[in-house]
Amino acid sequence: NKSGITLGTFYNDSKPQFSATRGTNVSVAFKLNGYVFGGDFSYTRLWATYRTYRQIGDFTLAFKLMAGGIKSSDTSNFIPVEDRFYSGGSTSVRGWNRAALGPKRESGSPLGGSSVLESSFEVRFPLFWRLSAVAFIDAGNTWQQEYTYRLNDLAYAVGPGLRIETPI
Repeated sequence: NKSGITLGTFYNDSKPQFSATRGTNVSVAFKLNGYVFGGDFSYTRLWATYRTYRQIGDFTLAFKLMAGGIKSSDTSNFIPVEDRFYSGGSTSVRGWNRAALGPKRESGSPLGGSSVLESSFEVRFPLFWRLSAVAFIDAGNTWQQEYTYRLNDLAYAVGPGLRIETPI
């Protein structure tokens, strides 16, 4: 039995909207679970993402920083699987499989964490038509302890990529 309230705010002045070359995008959200409407699990979840884009000639520099934490007030310290943080994959730390970073179960499958820190820096360059090239460096990880960020534990990925802009 799980119930909660999520509050969030969002600021975005990046342009163009779907393939930004300039501006800033900030989001902050807070989830209060179990305290207001009852439930089996009581915890708070806070996470924020900051993105900025700068165009220099034909190049676009893109930076992302995301951090979050979960704190349980139950004696069990249980956080439902769907609310834990996971890191790794195409929208996170590229070069790592989806949810491959952070705590693992004995079977080796991802356990999810109570803390997450991710960062990304990209250099984008248009090639032709709707095709562009990108070079990136990503860093990130999740940790089982709440609001714990060990920079020595960060995993890194560096690589190139091709992107095609679609209407979807």
